[in-house]
Amino acid sequence: MTTENQIEIPEGWKESELGAVIVENVKSTIKVSEAANFGEFPFFTSGDNILLHDKKIIEGENLFLATGGVANIKYFNGEAAYSTDTFAVSTNEEAKAQYLYYYLLSKVGYINKNYFEGSGLKHLQKKDFRKHIFALPTSPTEQQKIASILSKLDEAITQTEQLIQKYKKIKEGLMHDLLTRGIDENGNIRSEETHKFKDSQLGRIPMEWEVDRLISYCDKIQDGTHFSPITDSNGSYKYITSKNVRMGYLDLYNLEYVNENEHRKIYNRCPVKFNDILLTKDGASTGNICINTLGEEFSLLSSVALIRGNGDKLLNEYILQYFMLEKGQKSLTEQMSGNAITRITLIKIKNTLIIVPPIREQKRIILKLKESDKLIFAEKEKLSKLDLQKSGLMHDLLTGKVRISNCEGQKEQNSNENIIQLKTQAHNQHIEDAVLIGAIVNAFYSDKYTLGRKKLQKLLYLVRRHQEASVACFKKKAAGPYADEVRYKGGEPIAKANKYITTKTNTLGTTFSKGENIEKALAYIEKWEMLSDIDWLINQFKFTKVDQLELIATIDMARCDLEKNGIPVSLSTIKHLIATNEEWKAKLKKDYFDDFSIQRGIDESYKLFGE
Repeated sequence: MTTENQIEIPEGWKESELGAVIVENVKSTIKVSEAANFGEFPFFTSGDNILLHDKKIIEGENLFLATGGVANIKYFNGEAAYSTDTFAVSTNEEAKAQYLYYYLLSKVGYINKNYFEGSGLKHLQKKDFRKHIFALPTSPTEQQKIASILSKLDEAITQTEQLIQKYKKIKEGLMHDLLTRGIDENGNIRSEETHKFKDSQLGRIPMEWEVDRLISYCDKIQDGTHFSPITDSNGSYKYITSKNVRMGYLDLYNLEYVNENEHRKIYNRCPVKFNDILLTKDGASTGNICINTLGEEFSLLSSVALIRGNGDKLLNEYILQYFMLEKGQKSLTEQMSGNAITRITLIKIKNTLIIVPPIREQKRIILKLKESDKLIFAEKEKLSKLDLQKSGLMHDLLTGKVRISNCEGQKEQNSNENIIQLKTQAHNQHIEDAVLIGAIVNAFYSDKYTLGRKKLQKLLYLVRRHQEASVACFKKKAAGPYADEVRYKGGEPIAKANKYITTKTNTLGTTFSKGENIEKALAYIEKWEMLSDIDWLINQFKFTKVDQLELIATIDMARCDLEKNGIPVSLSTIKHLIATNEEWKAKLKKDYFDDFSIQRGIDESYKLFGE
């Protein structure tokens, strides 16, 4: 029998061969080439992509493993089809299919190394694969709980990936508008109805803009060394080539190095500085462009050119955004030549036409696009953390290092009980609001950052939405959802009278801090089972700025209005509702109510409160 590692088997777990728990499905007769890629059934192959087919082969929970090439494992619950080069299996009562999927997924590298053999195209050795020994909980309930936790993480990862793609598409639209029509001094996107435009070699552009050769606005356009230096793993200087220049960022994962002598010969020709633009000019990735984020000297190969704008005429960050735009990319790639290796010459790069707004407008455009980039970066950071969390949890849960409590015994103990605990309802909404306000002040007040009424009201609105309580008292006001009732005759005066909170008013408005009886409010929070509601509010919004709270609460209220009236929720319908409301229409002039931010607010509303 084959074993991967000798591990200590946790209590309540057992060892088993894969062959003892898998049930092999019938071999498919459908070749990948015969897949029409239409129909209602997912069609699984040995590759990464999932196609479609019009006929099903199996149903229920199944795993689909690649048999040729490299290890690849997928899970699906439902009716499906699969190709002849796919090993489709289900499980018997000893193992839950989804648990086995996550186990195999955690061992895909081991499977690929040990069970795929062949001199040319490697194939899965099913006989050896079946003999692989692994550990699993004896309780199907524990298996399912482990699978459920990992599945929820996968859902979060998928949602984050989709959000990144959505934000990227929104940014593409914003880039097109900003880099072809611009943004005026009032923060508005230009249009020919409200601003003057003119004809140019690159189409219609605002009257204030220019079109000329790139070199006309640059201090330097130069490529790297035209000879291949001797790399040195102990060298002191990074050696940047086209593989390191990605679209929009510098990839430092796969680096080579050169020594001092090699570096000096290269750097004397092409002295790259911090914030210079790096553009791939040779090879398959021609057109990739990024900004140099390294505050150190490095050597550059001839496949990459540096571009340095004249700061009084053309900002490097504008060059980056312009040539990331489809129109800018096209102006570069259309000039490529060569058969074996495609390339753009330095002369062609220098002579490439570029649309250039005045320098002050370039700064406004860059600032607007940076806001979008921050959101995308934040979601990418979140995705990276989720991936790490999944990797760690897979190891801990699938080895029994961290145990999931088995609740079967507890269920049996309570099987004759049918108790539903309800919140104590011996209080009205005004009193509950007073207690909630006390808890919000306790959680969000600090000596360093004041807590104003605008923020307090938004937090109260959001926690009520989370509780699925009525928000009818909140009206459309200039600051977003706002409840005069709460301020004048409801929760706020009751909270003050009971000394849960204290207030201080000056020319900037009213601020809130903890009162001497704050603990009484917190006791009611616990008694009325609202601790989880406050925890939710803290986890979601502890470090959210008031402008963003205004955005989220406003978009959510608009969404609720649209849904109530049977109107589909979209960027355009939300904007129309805001634009046609006297109190709200001025919001569309605020930086944090641009199209990108509104779409993010829509996504956030659905993420917080569901469909």
